[in-house]
Amino acid sequence: SRRLSARNGMRNTTNAFDGAVLRLDVSAGTVRAFLTRPVLVDTTKLDSSTKGGLFWGGLLRRGLGPRVTAEGYYLGLHDDASFGTARRQFSTAGGRLRVAPQPRVVDGEVEAVWQHGRLGHLDHAASFLHIQLGYTLDGAWSPRVSLHYDDASGDEDPQDERSGQFDTLFGTKTFELSPSGIYGPFARANLRSVGWRLSMQPLAALSLRLFHRGFWLEEARDTWVDAGWRDPSGESGRYLGQQIEVAGAWSFLPYLDLEAGVAHLFKGGYLD
Repeated sequence: SRRLSARNGMRNTTNAFDGAVLRLDVSAGTVRAFLTRPVLVDTTKLDSSTKGGLFWGGLLRRGLGPRVTAEGYYLGLHDDASFGTARRQFSTAGGRLRVAPQPRVVDGEVEAVWQHGRLGHLDHAASFLHIQLGYTLDGAWSPRVSLHYDDASGDEDPQDERSGQFDTLFGTKTFELSPSGIYGPFARANLRSVGWRLSMQPLAALSLRLFHRGFWLEEARDTWVDAGWRDPSGESGRYLGQQIEVAGAWSFLPYLDLEAGVAHLFKGGYLD
């Protein structure tokens, strides 16, 4: 789903890995496995994966019908704290059920993820849940309306010996939580969000979208991750605000796209 491992969109640097990938098409579905070293971005010399640790995993995808796909996966990460955080030794397991969009039929997606291991000297246990329901109208521009819910766990007590903040690993958020990598105040960590999206396709090469979401902290005393702010008392509350995004993408040449948009964050009580 690109929520835990992905190439980045509209960012100055992209996630890169040195390693091997295996894909098998079998009667039960598609099997993928990989073993890699994440490449560390360096501002003073060539990027290298020698200190990136290990990132590996496997996935089984199976079709359950013309529009229904089920996935189960496992991701392992052992890094050496070269990403500027405490050393992560995580096991991440998840499942995903997706019903593809089709005119005049309800579609949807559910993804649930569990994460365990060690973060530095702390025991780590976290979770993530995504739910989406959509409906596509049969007519000009193929308008689709969808409802979204995301819940990424936070750390209930930042002073204890346990870590509960979900880590999105090498996932990207531009398609779901923010319009670009340049501006993106929300991550899948200590976050609860609900919203709706309207997407349209006026032309084969032109797509438009309107996205409206509300955002809350999952745990009031934990960090608002991408902003880097934390109120240890929890008295600032959980409500971060709501964001409206309007954007469009035009593929005017076979290998060249133009994307433009505007987003506005209406701040919530937490920022006050």
